[in-house]
Amino acid sequence: MIKTILHFLKRSWLLILLATIASLLLINYFWLGKKKTGPEKPSLAPTPTLSLPTAPFSKPSWNGITPGESLKTDVEEILGSPSKQEFKDGMQVYFYPSSTSFPKLFHEITFSQNQVAFIKVKTADKELGILSDYLRRDSPDKVLYGPFSPPFLYYLFLNQGTVIVAVPDEGTVLEAWYFQKISLEEFLKTWGKELELNQPEQF
Repeated sequence: MIKTILHFLKRSWLLILLATIASLLLINYFWLGKKKTGPEKPSLAPTPTLSLPTAPFSKPSWNGITPGESLKTDVEEILGSPSKQEFKDGMQVYFYPSSTSFPKLFHEITFSQNQVAFIKVKTADKELGILSDYLRRDSPDKVLYGPFSPPFLYYLFLNQGTVIVAVPDEGTVLEAWYFQKISLEEFLKTWGKELELNQPEQF
């Protein structure tokens, strides 16, 4: 009997060796795998990135509201009832409070025949990013001057239907205007009628 076993071991030693190695690998896999397994560590929240009201120079839009496309009912559905409303130059204007606590500012949405015609976003914080965010993407068609110049300048991007009101020395953006694409002449007669092409005399 012993001779038979020894004979079998001599002939099958390779198979036995392979089986032993396979058994050890399986034990190692299950045992160490269980030891390493534990409660998953919560993944870290991604670092927040600057989110502008509209991707500069795609479509002039704010909170999904687009001049020439969105209706008054769309605005009310997205933003709710306005804090106040009034008429300017025969057009109805809705006012919605900005997140800026001081000074208290209001975003303005102007309607023409119940359709959004013009949006003016105002902030004293950095919700609108910084001036270089916009200049990095395109060069303005004109830099205009208004009643608050200096220090504010009005960067007009006609093809994008956008005006960025900023303090260039600081790079601070205080307002963003959105409107349908129009010519420079039309803009200066409508939304930019208080702006000038040339520097005021006090410069």
